[in-house]
Amino acid sequence: MMRATIKGLLTVLVVMCSSHVQSQQDCTQLPPGAISWWPGDGGASDIIGGHHGTLLSGATYGTGRVGQGFSLDGVDDHVQTTLTSTPLTALTVDAWIRRDSVITDIPGYQGIVTKDNYTDSGGAGSGREWDLFFFNGASDGTNALRFHFSDDGTNDSDHQHDLLVYDRYEPAIWFHVAATFDGMTIRVFVDGRERGRLRLSPTSIFPNSTPVRIGRFGAMTGRFFPGIIDEVEVFNRALNACEIRAIFDAGAAGKCKGDTEGDGVLDFNDNCPYLANPGQANGDGDLAGDVCDCAPMDPGAFASPLEIGLLNVGADKDKSTMDWCSAAYSTGPATVYDVPSAGLNEFPVGTGTSEVCLPPGSYSNPTATDPTTPAAGAGFWYLVRGRNACGTGTYGFEGRNGVPASERVTDVCP
Repeated sequence: MMRATIKGLLTVLVVMCSSHVQSQQDCTQLPPGAISWWPGDGGASDIIGGHHGTLLSGATYGTGRVGQGFSLDGVDDHVQTTLTSTPLTALTVDAWIRRDSVITDIPGYQGIVTKDNYTDSGGAGSGREWDLFFFNGASDGTNALRFHFSDDGTNDSDHQHDLLVYDRYEPAIWFHVAATFDGMTIRVFVDGRERGRLRLSPTSIFPNSTPVRIGRFGAMTGRFFPGIIDEVEVFNRALNACEIRAIFDAGAAGKCKGDTEGDGVLDFNDNCPYLANPGQANGDGDLAGDVCDCAPMDPGAFASPLEIGLLNVGADKDKSTMDWCSAAYSTGPATVYDVPSAGLNEFPVGTGTSEVCLPPGSYSNPTATDPTTPAAGAGFWYLVRGRNACGTGTYGFEGRNGVPASERVTDVCP
């Protein structure tokens, strides 16, 4: 969950831990919170929530990014699912897409995944909910990826929230696209990278009973997707940047659908996908079963933190602000964070006299604020690590001038 916005003439450097990157040959585990997953592997089944789809108007299957995907002609092909109720205050929708053509009409639309009862007659009070789609508008540039939702069910501009991301979405190229909403912020990701965000006042998505559609914008004519849409998912929370990046990094291997350890429980339903736990015993009710939980009676921790990923820095009223990927879903919700800092003139880490640990108030969430700012032409470095009842993570490793990499160590944080 990263942001980089530097104000003024200050020089600020973030020294960040390397994140764990999923091997291109290995599938990645499905993040928690999925309510529907349509892989498109020769069928329109929802393998998570049972909200199965129906192929309409000649839609079929083609070679997807992971196995097969939904092949759509851009004229009237689409998939209509039976998912009619989606979360209102936190949501993620993502998919792999490959377009056959860009939009030339103005305005023009290509629906990717939408939940919208807007029709050709449209108008105020249509109760549109949320949409992830491509848009070409006279005042909006060309072929923006767009995420939209309404918080009161009307077309009143004060209640319509849109985030558009411009890029070269070329035909015949696979892209992974995702949009998240956490109750206050919309984020759009392309190929594992956050490409835009829109901050709102606390709000929620207006509900309607329209089904989720794949490859069509609402119930309107002429707003269909030409190409292949694959691995469509809806989650009941906003995935963080590391989770979305892991899906992208897995590439054609995709998310694990098999039974890795052969205990009879498919990986995406398994609370211990790498150790046999056929009964799914889970004494503390957290995200990990007893056999793979290093603190089986502590619901706040189940794994020792690895390196924290995607540390970045922004600016807020001339104070340095940071965020990074939460470890709550990979190690436990009680994971806290250490955030040391010092001037750029003090390297290597652990040797500078000005090293400080940022205030303890920053530990409970994956954010921190530095109360000081560097002088013009100077800067600070920052590191972050996680710790919980299972163990303490690392600030990362560094090697220079031919010296093998060694772990960064500083004792300014507890």
